[in-house]
Amino acid sequence: MCVGIKIFLLIFYVARCLASAPPYNLHEGMNWKCEPIRIAFCKDLKYNITVSNYNDENQEDHEKFLKSFQPLIQTRCSKHLRLFLCALRVPLCHSDFPKPITACRSLCEDVHKNCRDTLLPHVKRIPAVFNCSRLKENKEDQMCLDGGVKKTHFYPTTTTKRTKNTKTSKKSKPTIRRVKTNHVRKTAKITSAATFCRVLYSRNSQNYFYVDKVQSCALGCMKDGLFTSSEKQLAEKWIMALACLCVLMSVLSLFVVVFNYHKTAYPERTISFIVVCYLFYGLAYVIRLVYSREGVSCQEENGFQYLLVDGSGNITCAATFVLAYCFSLAQNIWWIMLCLTWFLSAGIRWNSNAIKSKSSYFHVVAWGVPCAITIVVLVLRKIDVNELTGICSIGNRYENLSTLRAFVLGPLFTFLVMGSMFLLFGFIALLRIPGHLIMEVNARSNLKRPLAPVAVYAALHTFFSTFILASYFYEYFNKAAWYHDPATTGPNYIVFLVRLIMEFFIGLCASLWLLCVHTPPLYKKFKLKLCRSEVVMNSPPDHTLLDPVRSQTDTNETSI
Repeated sequence: MCVGIKIFLLIFYVARCLASAPPYNLHEGMNWKCEPIRIAFCKDLKYNITVSNYNDENQEDHEKFLKSFQPLIQTRCSKHLRLFLCALRVPLCHSDFPKPITACRSLCEDVHKNCRDTLLPHVKRIPAVFNCSRLKENKEDQMCLDGGVKKTHFYPTTTTKRTKNTKTSKKSKPTIRRVKTNHVRKTAKITSAATFCRVLYSRNSQNYFYVDKVQSCALGCMKDGLFTSSEKQLAEKWIMALACLCVLMSVLSLFVVVFNYHKTAYPERTISFIVVCYLFYGLAYVIRLVYSREGVSCQEENGFQYLLVDGSGNITCAATFVLAYCFSLAQNIWWIMLCLTWFLSAGIRWNSNAIKSKSSYFHVVAWGVPCAITIVVLVLRKIDVNELTGICSIGNRYENLSTLRAFVLGPLFTFLVMGSMFLLFGFIALLRIPGHLIMEVNARSNLKRPLAPVAVYAALHTFFSTFILASYFYEYFNKAAWYHDPATTGPNYIVFLVRLIMEFFIGLCASLWLLCVHTPPLYKKFKLKLCRSEVVMNSPPDHTLLDPVRSQTDTNETSI
């Protein structure tokens, strides 16, 4: 009832303001330029560039008009209502088209159909803004936003033409086929695949080519897309150094841990499993270095090499993806187990035997969940190529942003929240323990080393993971503009390079931690054995073992 009254009062005011709204036209002869959208009402749409002073009004004037529709938006009568309103007042601006790209008639009709019943009880007539007859559909010189109402969009392809007298066919000029392309309808004026790729990828558009096999635009193998050749070469040097160092440190630390494994208790043991994950993670990059960027991430068609759009069919690409992606997820879950076991030891005061009894569950979750997610990605065939590193991963292409959200941002955010909660609870519990009882906690946990160094590594892992997740959010929210808007400065290379370094630093810090903890006891153990062997070798031989008669005499003398 309250919602109805609120809608009635506000929509009545909206309708009165809109009843005299002038019709919109495209202003074919006007002089205009593109500018970023500053209106909060239209901020999170699929486009962020609009026409300056559209209909002789600036964005502040349009914002007042759009805010008046907020009550109708809250009714959720149509999921396309906000896109429709924004497309009318702040239409899409593209440098390759001579006109602003406004709403399609089909979009208007869909919104009118869904919101008509909501408006009629409160107004005598529908506002002029919902007059769909003034809007157009696709024509030879017209593009419009349809919001995905119609599932068919224009896409260039080639067809064959058959004559009546002959059975042979010849290729004609590329014509138009209908597929979905981000709410924008391409018109019949786009007569070539090259033009389509230039529109879809404004930044370095000359380096993108239409591939018939995958029916999509792909970046040339050694061409510049979002990053320059010098940036890729610098990243290549970092990858070579970090990957080799990560594998070497992992092998050394695991070799040291093997000799003391039976004395290693939880939560310390979880760090060794993190190192195992980074051993395979580093091997993925080593394989990429051995096979080269072209051998792993590129494919050839008709003499043209391009970055893989679907890496599932390439064995080397799929193998590096499984190693890098699966074990990256696994090490994050083992970090959660580290925080959990540290909380159980420091906070709840479980001993190591009690935690060890639950270790089978740790392994099922830490290895099972990443394998299941990896299999889902393989089945969905969502593997693509990271342009900067040349490694096969997911969510790198603009078309795969939803995959980045579902299989990278979602898991990493969940893992970070869970691990941070356990770590925070452990710190709170540890601070509440009096100082003279901390040693008792360590003794009851059957640990020869204190729990504080474990918490230090867990906190360091949290810092690295937070930056990595933040960089992925930065990529997700800005990638559309990087591709479509040539006016933007493009991605910040430092963010991507630091993310690459921190991903390896997590494993390097874990290996260094194990070496610092386990190497001194192992050195003392070998040194003690060496000293004992030297004492035995330097001691005089025992002749009693060689002369039994003398031994018996010495025994009798001793007894007397």
